[in-house]
Amino acid sequence: MANNKDLYEIWCKACNHYDIPEDTIRSWYDRIRLKLSESGTNRVYHNWSDMLMHKRDELQFCKPHIVLAAFFQYYEFDLEKACVEKNCQVFREFCQDAMLEDEQIKFSICWLLGEKVTSPMLTTVEEDAAILQDLDLIILAAPADVYKRYAELSRQEWTVLSECNYNILRRKTLNALLALDIYKTEEFSAKYAKAARDNIERELKELN
Repeated sequence: MANNKDLYEIWCKACNHYDIPEDTIRSWYDRIRLKLSESGTNRVYHNWSDMLMHKRDELQFCKPHIVLAAFFQYYEFDLEKACVEKNCQVFREFCQDAMLEDEQIKFSICWLLGEKVTSPMLTTVEEDAAILQDLDLIILAAPADVYKRYAELSRQEWTVLSECNYNILRRKTLNALLALDIYKTEEFSAKYAKAARDNIERELKELN
């Protein structure tokens, strides 16, 4: 319960920045938490406890609109098809309930969720996208046992691939990460790059 409380405080702070009604804040927090906690789906890693909770320590320092994007980013999740349209639709439903009228923020968050928009956005949107991506990759720098669990859960999500094909794809992805800086922002890179590289190199050795 303490962990849920921590995420609620982060969610609440972001929503309060936009003067969203308290009952809307609470009801949507519960709705998102339940959705991301669904059992019997292909949401094995991309859920509330394994994916979103792992971002908690960094989320508390993020701008309000990045926090909102992180909560809606994987509301719908399916590796076999894009869920951008559905997630933006749900976010707009939230905006309607929340009486959020800041069009600039709404466009920017939908862009962060992957929607192509033509309206002018915040000048920092590229930096915001980098932070949102880095939040996703924090798990790569987790302690060895947590990383191992993440890798196992990620494998379980790829039910459409054989073991051989998955290993080929995974190896390609991990090598691509090693060829880059892994993290797009200097702050995340300084904090997490070394541990992430150690974990990735270890997994590559263990892959068949």
